[in-house]
Amino acid sequence: MSGATRGRVSSWWRLWLLQASWNPKTMQSLGMLVAALPWLRRQPWDAQRRAGWAARELEFRNTNPYAAGLALGASLRLHELGPPEVAWRLEPALDRAVAAVGDAFFWSGIIPAIGLLTAAAAVAISPWIALLAWGAFAAAQAWLRSRCLALGYDRAAETAALLGDGRVHRAVTWARRTGLVGAGTIAAVVAHAVVTAAPGTPGWTSPLTGALLLVGAAAAGIIAAWRGAQADRLALVGALALWAGARGAALLR
Repeated sequence: MSGATRGRVSSWWRLWLLQASWNPKTMQSLGMLVAALPWLRRQPWDAQRRAGWAARELEFRNTNPYAAGLALGASLRLHELGPPEVAWRLEPALDRAVAAVGDAFFWSGIIPAIGLLTAAAAVAISPWIALLAWGAFAAAQAWLRSRCLALGYDRAAETAALLGDGRVHRAVTWARRTGLVGAGTIAAVVAHAVVTAAPGTPGWTSPLTGALLLVGAAAAGIIAAWRGAQADRLALVGALALWAGARGAALLR
């Protein structure tokens, strides 16, 4: 394994600790610097230049933690290719571009979708599904973090343009829509659990009722998705529905 490859692998696993040193003043700058240290050690610089570079990097950095490798890899490559002033001017723009796309994809889309759909499946089928989903998500994000770091380093200044690709924005749109379907699905599961627990309502406990509730709520989620609703807001509605369902079931017993 070459020194460059070892450095990239080391930076990759350090990015998992990006948020460990988060603070309200400089945000993720210390985490980014720690991830960049393997690269810094390979540079043919004297101690004074390394210290100056590290001090400048500690000023402020903030981006999406899952896709942070794109911004880090691109900025390190830019420091290799040209004057540091150019890279330092581009770093804030790279961080913002990665944050804009990454936050929309993860926080408003894929994470609510996985959480809500997994919760619904765990309640309706088996709690083991939650453990399997957690393992699958961990493996997927491990691959994604590594890919982002390599892609950012290889594409450097083209990273911002890459984030504007139509395929990326279509993925963001579909992630949000999937989150909305998840919100509708868990609402259906909770509703079915409530009516099943209610005494004296045998006509509401059939499998057909559960299927109709599931399809109806999922359809409502799809309609809301096409109307441009936010998945994170519907996730809150789903959480409130879960609480209300549990309270209602307790009162009806």
